[in-house]
Amino acid sequence: MTLLQENTGNALAAPGKIVVATDLTDAEYLLPHAIAQARASGASVILLHAVLPHESMPVETGAVPYYDPLRMDRDARLMLETLAREVKAQGVECVAAVRHGFVPDVVGEVVKNSGAGRLILGTHGRRGLKKFVLGSVARQLLDMVDIPVCTIGPRAHKTTTGGPGMVLHPVSDRKS
Repeated sequence: MTLLQENTGNALAAPGKIVVATDLTDAEYLLPHAIAQARASGASVILLHAVLPHESMPVETGAVPYYDPLRMDRDARLMLETLAREVKAQGVECVAAVRHGFVPDVVGEVVKNSGAGRLILGTHGRRGLKKFVLGSVARQLLDMVDIPVCTIGPRAHKTTTGGPGMVLHPVSDRKS
């Protein structure tokens, strides 16, 4: 094994930075796994939330939607800062980032610019046949980023003490 292969393998198994993309409703089940993975690899965590452009917000029938991007930005920053303090209290270096734009674009840019070695994001936890199909955002991110992606569903247990119990080898479904 060459030094390059060894370093690449180490980076996959033990990334230096982990991006955790959250929609702010999934933090309860994402954070325990992110903390466990960061502790196991000695990584720092970047908590990331994307505030969608107002043009993309759905218009409810019979109602006039009120969209205040400044308030959404402020609320997201306050929530992420609270979550970052929780992560730091667990002994993991953590920063919070709120960006404006479509989720795949924002997450892809932060992953690329931060030099992150892993991406963690939530899934909706579908059951039955739907469980074999990832959501559109998760699917887009798998196609966009060149790092391992760990998806966590809402029924994932929070009992991740001392690091992950099993780590699956990352693979790519890219043809190139």
